[in-house]
Amino acid sequence: MAFNVEAQRAYELQRDLKSPSGRYEVGQTMLEPFREGRDYVAMGRKVFAVDHVQPGAPMWYDKDPQFAAKTIAKLGGAPRVEIKGDRVELVPFPIAVLVRIPVIEVATRRFDILNREQVRARAEMAAQEDVEVLSLLNTEAGLHTVADPVTGKSVGTVTGTFTLANMAQLYANIESNDAPVENVIMHAQQYRNIRTLAGETFDPVTRRELLKTGYMGDLWGAAVRITRKAATNRILACASPEFLGVISVRIDLDQMDSPQGELLQYGWVFYEYVGMAQLTAVGSGKWTVTT
Repeated sequence: MAFNVEAQRAYELQRDLKSPSGRYEVGQTMLEPFREGRDYVAMGRKVFAVDHVQPGAPMWYDKDPQFAAKTIAKLGGAPRVEIKGDRVELVPFPIAVLVRIPVIEVATRRFDILNREQVRARAEMAAQEDVEVLSLLNTEAGLHTVADPVTGKSVGTVTGTFTLANMAQLYANIESNDAPVENVIMHAQQYRNIRTLAGETFDPVTRRELLKTGYMGDLWGAAVRITRKAATNRILACASPEFLGVISVRIDLDQMDSPQGELLQYGWVFYEYVGMAQLTAVGSGKWTVTT
């Protein structure tokens, strides 16, 4: 019969609750450490499409072929249209965290430090993944321009003070390509400007479990997300994932033991192998907010 870890834990908990000393031990393990803030919650996998690649499968992604229809004269022959599909092949890169905990720490902490450090390691990996996502978005967002329908001038990235007009232009830069804006990413320093919006422009969420994920509400139908990894003076707008890009996961979050017995330390290595690509440059836009 296979060993059931959950059943064993349930048995030990019931046993400990039957005695004063056991209840004391249970109470000690329920004490949480004081934190400076919530653990980091991944944002990038909500913005990009996520593809878990099967073992041995290539990390290939094809762009949609682009061509235009034309009107030709009567009895004329149809013009030949050559279609060239662009294929992108990703090379995965590792993200890893090494956790080391002295044995004495396990005995002296008033909370389960082993479990806590593992949770923190996963959060830090999510934070590093988002650093790569934001770097990709900031680079690609400045690679395209659109024509302003009123002035006819070329409009690319937005620069200026925080106004609803500039926010609307940021949306327009993406929606002019028939791609709806689905996510707006910013630092908490810029979210303070969102809080000042009057009327029904911004629809905030009030459920704590949603706020803890960084999802703050909806602005003109797009989800507003805050992350401490974003630049303090930058706001990013992204189209729906199918019009943006992909996070390709070759090996998802995993761990292996890596203790240092000679130093009396527990240890783990948490790791993943992922690839990222913004396949549609017009799927994102950025706004540098000036004071």
